[in-house]
Amino acid sequence: MFPRLVPFHGGGEGFTLSEANDFTVQIPWEARSRLHLSLQANDTIELYMDGDYVCDCSFYELVIESGDYALLLLKSNSPVNGMFTARQEIPLEKQLSAIVILSAGLIGVATSFRIRRKKRVNLVI
Repeated sequence: MFPRLVPFHGGGEGFTLSEANDFTVQIPWEARSRLHLSLQANDTIELYMDGDYVCDCSFYELVIESGDYALLLLKSNSPVNGMFTARQEIPLEKQLSAIVILSAGLIGVATSFRIRRKKRVNLVI
């Protein structure tokens, strides 16, 4: 199920509508964190989400909230190639953890420089 393998920096999934698949493709998406999804196709397709008609388009963007699931159905009367591009937002907990770790590192470096500076001053005197 997508985008379980999509890293936070993004990823994508190509699709082809052809006679082999009766010009129809279904792709399920489940968001572990807020997911920005864009669809690009080389021709107009019919887009359905969870069984409901959305639009006829060759480009579409949507956001799937964390923990939500969306089943996208693409239909056409002729061959179409396209690509889904997905980017998950980094969860707030991970952002905060990164800020805390970075801050602790910067404080450690600043403290180290202050201690060295004090030692140099004491040695000169």
